[in-house]
Amino acid sequence: MRHIDVFSREYRNVPNFYGGVEAWPGLLFKQHETGCLFMDNLKQLPYHDLFWRNGANEAFRRWNAQVRPIPVPVDLAEPIPYEGHGWPRLEQKPEEFGWWIRLLLSNNVRSLLTIGAMCGGAEWHIARAFREQGRDIQITAIDLGGRQELEGTLYDAQTRFEQSIRLVVGSSSSTETRRLLAENYEAVFIDADHSYFASREDFLLAKSLAPRLIGFHDIVDSDWHASERCCVSRLWAELVQEHQTEQQASGEWGGIGVVRL
Repeated sequence: MRHIDVFSREYRNVPNFYGGVEAWPGLLFKQHETGCLFMDNLKQLPYHDLFWRNGANEAFRRWNAQVRPIPVPVDLAEPIPYEGHGWPRLEQKPEEFGWWIRLLLSNNVRSLLTIGAMCGGAEWHIARAFREQGRDIQITAIDLGGRQELEGTLYDAQTRFEQSIRLVVGSSSSTETRRLLAENYEAVFIDADHSYFASREDFLLAKSLAPRLIGFHDIVDSDWHASERCCVSRLWAELVQEHQTEQQASGEWGGIGVVRL
């Protein structure tokens, strides 16, 4: 229901009986204003088992078989190699991630915390970019762990580019995990649990570490992201109103937003 259509009517007029909540939409809106998702104009009560045995079960089976899942964006399912590197996997868009690395370099960031390392691609490429510039960076990565690829990628970055990289296995919301972190990081990059409350908690954690830059991935939602309950865009819309921000977004999904503290 559209809020403007609900609250411009007698929305407080809820029938005072046990099924009032269920009757309320039908009293508030006319049939021509509505759309039905499944089995319109019922002749029997769907609370009764007989309703389902008399055809509703079969109708639901046919309806469910026609529901098509929303496809993952092509360049997320098969990420475009970053600067010609097909490995390790990097789920940020090349032009957006390049912008983030340039921001880290131009702000002379020397310590970085990443929340949600996934395959370790972001950490690997940042370590490489800093080494190519003849600069050191200390990277701490928080991840739930369990992916052998992650540990291998971080080890490769540490040895190949001679950078300090440390993996903290655990949830970013865990008190024990927070005890393993330094008191301060110059920058934080958040790309973990994309739900609203989890990403906001990650932001509050990042803010408590007094960084100069806090980066977010996935500030733009595709239909697939929305279907997966990605709500970083909602948090980002709030942060834009509250802080000095900048962003780089280049398509239907992804985007990197930066909060300057």
